[in-house]
Order: sequence, then C-alpha cells, then structure tokens
Amino acid sequence: EWDDFISILREHLPTAFRIAQTGANKEQLKLKLRNDFQVPIQYQGKIIAPPKPIAWYPDELAWFYGLSIQQMKNLEQAKPFKDFIASQNVDGNITCQEVASMIPPLFLDIHPGQTVLDMCAAPGSKSVQILEYLSSNGSNYDSSGVVIANDNNRQRAQMLGHQCKRISCPGFLVTLHDAQYFPGIAKFDRILCDVPCSGDGTLRKNPDIWDRWSIGRAVGLHNIQISILQRAFWLLKPGGIIVYSTCSFHPIENEAVVA
Repeated sequence: EWDDFISILREHLPTAFRIAQTGANKEQLKLKLRNDFQVPIQYQGKIIAPPKPIAWYPDELAWFYGLSIQQMKNLEQAKPFKDFIASQNVDGNITCQEVASMIPPLFLDIHPGQTVLDMCAAPGSKSVQILEYLSSNGSNYDSSGVVIANDNNRQRAQMLGHQCKRISCPGFLVTLHDAQYFPGIAKFDRILCDVPCSGDGTLRKNPDIWDRWSIGRAVGLHNIQISILQRAFWLLKPGGIIVYSTCSFHPIENEAVVA
C-alpha cells in the first residue's frame, strides 16, 4: 500500500467547495451545477467526470471535481466552470475548501443559538462553515449564537477576518491569542481544536513540505497540541463537544494527543 499512498500524494489536489447553507440561491446553484457543467472533458489522456456532490455531506451542499484549480488554469474546456467557481467564491455563495477540511465542523453537531470557539481558526474555511451551521432556518442567522475565531498570528487573523466578512453574522468575533492561553472569558457549547501541526497531510497542496518535513517537527509540536486541547476542556460547558483535528498523518500529533 505504501507505493500507492506515495503515488496519490504526488497527484494534484482536486477542487472541492461548499455551497453556502444560508445562501438564498443555493438551490439555483445546485441546479446550475447539475445542468451546465455535466459534460466530461479530456485532460492528459484521461476522461474527467463532471462535478458531483460529495455523498456524505448533507443536502448536496458540498461538491467535488477531479481537476485542481492549477490544472484548470490553461484548460479551455474547463474555463466556464473555473470562472463560475471564482465568481461565486468572491460573492460568498460558495467556499472553496478541501474535502478533509469539511469533516471536523460536521462532528461538532452545531445548533442555532450555541456559543462556538474555533481555537486556531485561520485561514477561516472551517469558521465560515461553523457560521453557516448557526443558521436557524437555512437563510438567516440566529442572533443569539456566537462564534469566536481565534488565531495567534496577526496577519493570519486579518486573513481570517477577510474570509469571514463575506458572511454577515452579528455574532462573529476574531481574537488574537495563543490558543493554549485563551482567556477564560466564557464557557462554550462547542470547541474546535484544529491545532498547529507538521502539515504532512497537505503534501498534495503544499509540495514544498516534501523537502522540509522531519519527524522532529511533529515531536516538537506535541506538547503545544496537548496544551491547546487541555485548555479547550477547561473552556467547555458541561455536556459540550470538543473536536480535535490536525492536517497530519503522524500518530504523535493525533492518537498520542487524545489518548
């Protein structure tokens, strides 16, 4: 299996995106995807299937396409779809997001009116997803719900604010703290710990990691990952839910932290 695993890691990361759960035109967007972009195209001798919904994501709001944005860049057949993705992303109707990145917020089981802390939130795709889950009826935000999106890097926090401002939600706040020392300003119903990690799970998106990865980096982050998770437990309301996630394959950063 190792050779197959390495082979997959060297392939381009396909395009994935979510349709905004709160978007007034979400049904029209799904209809357009089904009707306007359903012709297979050829790329480097392979037939690329049309975009399709991700089977496990609710209400056909997440879609997948077998070419990356980079691969579509100079492919004339894919230009209409690429332009559609770009324009709808700018308008806030969709969010480009890796398939794996969509999973942690699903497990938070968020409901309208809850308070949610995203401890290491930048660049913000998961925070946007969390904001959408606070929708009370699929189109409006429950004003009693609150999402605090935190990061410890000022530049990344600014990026986070830019990403989330596309969605008009009164209960959204960006903070700038080291997650393991996040102040005890409140207790939260749901907490996402998508902690700093070695990032070897992003090799398909960040090929430069091949040259700079080392086991020492994963080991070096282990203590801070534990500290962030411990702080999350302190900030959680009784009966609440914490989801811990990384972008790493390494057991030191995953199983060894939550064990």
